Amino acid sequence: MESLRDAWRFDGHGAVEPVQETLAEEEAWTIRLNGAELVTLILTPTDLEDLAYGYLANEGLITTRQDVSTLVIDPLERQIWVRAPALRVDPADLGRRLLTSCCGRGRPGLYFLNDAAVSPVDDPTTLPAPVVWNLVEALDDAAGAFRATGGVHSAGLAQDGKLIAVRSDVGRHNALDKICGFMLGAGVSPFGSAVVFSGRISAEIVVKVARMQIPFVLSNAAPTSLGRDLADELGVTAVGFVREGRFNLYTHPERILRPA
Repeated sequence: MESLRDAWRFDGHGAVEPVQETLAEEEAWTIRLNGAELVTLILTPTDLEDLAYGYLANEGLITTRQDVSTLVIDPLERQIWVRAPALRVDPADLGRRLLTSCCGRGRPGLYFLNDAAVSPVDDPTTLPAPVVWNLVEALDDAAGAFRATGGVHSAGLAQDGKLIAVRSDVGRHNALDKICGFMLGAGVSPFGSAVVFSGRISAEIVVKVARMQIPFVLSNAAPTSLGRDLADELGVTAVGFVREGRFNLYTHPERILRPA
């Protein structure tokens, strides 16, 4: 979702002209779970149903869409009302939070109690190196919102060497939650899948990928030190700096096949 705003363009030679620039929408939305406020997310208001399901799954609260009996989106109040009769985790353990678009949980190295239940990814699928380059390039080609605004992150889901879904948001963690929600809705198996990402591979991103049981995360950016260490521990193959036919492979190299 995009909007136009007035701006002034400087061309470096002293000329200034008024222009209208396309900017990414950024809004605060609250998820209310079983009548109580769960979290306020700073997000791009697209694919909100996917976002809600994906967020709940990535927090360990649900495992399937069938765990949710009701989901209502209220655009006037910017609230998503969810009824889930049988939760996997007590929401009180998560606390009341505001998650910003830039830093997710905003607390490096600190994770919620339910993160201890994340199982390492045990998936022997391999990926040829040229496919890694092609998938990141395909995400760049598909990420029209970024080209239009320069202000959002994109996450893609790949299977069999092709992107099958792309979601965008001002928050990289939100984009990934939208992918998770898509998987739950479409009944897509994580086996052999890859997350293709436009942002840095931080610790929170690795935890989400592992919770989704996806063996690969591919990005044009770098992992953080904690992101790399968690990827190693959780069985995720982290590939960064995928650009122009090259990349850095940080963890579980056995899954990446070298060119012949």
